[in-house]
Amino acid sequence: MASLSPPAAPPWALLVWTNGKDLFIELPLTKGEGSYVARYSLSEGGLAKALAHMAIAHEENLPTKPYVHPTSQPAVRKFSNFTENQRDMATSILRKLKIIGSGGLH
Repeated sequence: MASLSPPAAPPWALLVWTNGKDLFIELPLTKGEGSYVARYSLSEGGLAKALAHMAIAHEENLPTKPYVHPTSQPAVRKFSNFTENQRDMATSILRKLKIIGSGGLH
């Protein structure tokens, strides 16, 4: 059975998105009372303002312990109860669906 790895984003990460015209950032309110969605122009100036506000939000919401990126990837278990023919068929199906390329997983 497969297991999910923990999220890569730290707990204080901010949500950022665009609609092609504007840049939006969900900023937490002080004291954890919800959040505020700020809109910036999708331009160099807007991006500069957004990054400045992100830096301020980061300093205000920084946890006591720094985030440490995991050093190793989760191990992939190889199941030995499948025949070579079954593995080859599964690989060809995954290639047809373009989930893997000729060199393996993308």
